[in-house]
Amino acid sequence: KNIQEFNENCDTKNITVAFMGGGFRMKIFKQVVLPALERLAVKKNIVVFYPEQKQKNIEKSNKINKNLKLVEIPRSLSLDLTLFRYGAQKPDILIHCGPDIKNNLYKTENSLINAVQLGAILVASAVPPYKGENNKKQRFVLAENTEISWYETLLDLIENPVKRKEIYNNALEYCKGKYDPKKIEKVINEELIKVKNTDYAEMLRRY
Repeated sequence: KNIQEFNENCDTKNITVAFMGGGFRMKIFKQVVLPALERLAVKKNIVVFYPEQKQKNIEKSNKINKNLKLVEIPRSLSLDLTLFRYGAQKPDILIHCGPDIKNNLYKTENSLINAVQLGAILVASAVPPYKGENNKKQRFVLAENTEISWYETLLDLIENPVKRKEIYNNALEYCKGKYDPKKIEKVINEELIKVKNTDYAEMLRRY
């Protein structure tokens, strides 16, 4: 019920992009993705929605290129509210950029689920957990953390709305299958059965 309809934007000149990343992802966004978007804005009209920042230096791009509009979204501890705020902007692409760090091995596919809920497709940095995943039936797109890679990747997607729809449908099908509530409930119940009851006296003895 939380999934929005795919934002079927067939306009290859105007695109809406969302970036929901935290602070450690912002560095790659500013240094790599934003320059790629500025370059794209020479020939495309791009609106970018991103988390509210304490430091406003990111807004300089508004002055550099009139075709690139940067809009802040208020931060919230509520994921539902955050998804609602971004979803209201009907983004075509959700950007999930970030550095290649060891902790990526323990990351989840939450950004793919977020993209599906927003009615957008996911474009992520070519690092784990997405790099190395079986993506033969393409459900997300990867870009190396270079300006040229992000530029070429985003340009291809902007100019191919049919491709975007196919990727979204693949992601939607995947998420509905893997994250079906009934399957998750079954797994949780199976794990709860394994939990051994501990009485109060035993807890006092242990701790």
